[in-house]
Amino acid sequence: ISMAHAPRVISDGYRNGGAGGAAAAFFHGLRNNRGFFSTILNYGAPVMGAIVLCSVISSAANVTYALEVIQDGELVGYIANESVLTSAQEQLRQRIIRTDGTDATFEIDPQLSIVSVNADLLSDTNEMTDNLIRMSNEDVCEAQGLYIDGDFYGAVTDTALIENILNSTLDSYRTGAEGEVVSFVSDIELRDGLYLTESLVSSEEMENLLLSNQEAERTYTVVEGDSPILIADKNGIPYSEFKKLNPGIEETCLIGQETIIATEKPFLSVKVTREETYTESIPYETETTEDSSQYEGYTKTVQEGQNGTQQVTASVEYVDGYETSRTVVSTEVVQ
Repeated sequence: ISMAHAPRVISDGYRNGGAGGAAAAFFHGLRNNRGFFSTILNYGAPVMGAIVLCSVISSAANVTYALEVIQDGELVGYIANESVLTSAQEQLRQRIIRTDGTDATFEIDPQLSIVSVNADLLSDTNEMTDNLIRMSNEDVCEAQGLYIDGDFYGAVTDTALIENILNSTLDSYRTGAEGEVVSFVSDIELRDGLYLTESLVSSEEMENLLLSNQEAERTYTVVEGDSPILIADKNGIPYSEFKKLNPGIEETCLIGQETIIATEKPFLSVKVTREETYTESIPYETETTEDSSQYEGYTKTVQEGQNGTQQVTASVEYVDGYETSRTVVSTEVVQ
């Protein structure tokens, strides 16, 4: 109630004595209400202390210890640990390969020191690589680098051609079968970043690379029931070509023998996994009963055997159209 009256009392003091009267009324009120203000202070001080403490903790939470990277007296950035710099240096070596295969001249001898920084200022491997490249004297530009299994094959400023080739290559192996999985054998990645201008590859060069073939011998192991013609048919190659790759196959075709079915493979190898259902025969068993009333060597067929049939579902894996593995998922006897 006293505090509710305070504005009126101070206002009256100002009307009667100006600023001095208002000040006198204010301090008079403080003296007359010491208990009230003591209570406010007793409750307010811990609350304010808690607010200050939370503010300090919040600020400290955004500060972390990091490594400051200095190159030639200039700040390169902040990293969480040395492994980030090691990975960045490796990426840098990949990105600064000239078109003639030689390394660009760029010596890296950074100085590291521990500092406390805001966590938002930390650089990852790609950012650190870009920062190092910016400090070089080389002619660089923003581009996308093509990496296959971690190896750098060149940079482009427009990825439309590469993406079109990759998609059309995968589409050429798709059959639309339910559950079919089509993917590249190698890990193919396009990385944004700074690259040497000399590392840029023309659309024609990139297309020729991705659609090329490379030497790679493919083999097939002969299994029971195979014949040269059947092997060629299984692997989708003309019999004349199969014979040329395997001279003497018509004379010798033994179980466990390795045969050559190809001497090259596409630069972009594709793996296809799909479930296939087919029917295969079940060989009948022969039971023999001895008859002591007949002479030795006498035989008589009591009942002709007949092969059964079963429906097999298998998960089959192909690489570039050649079967590499087959796992039976289920079988169902039909007859």
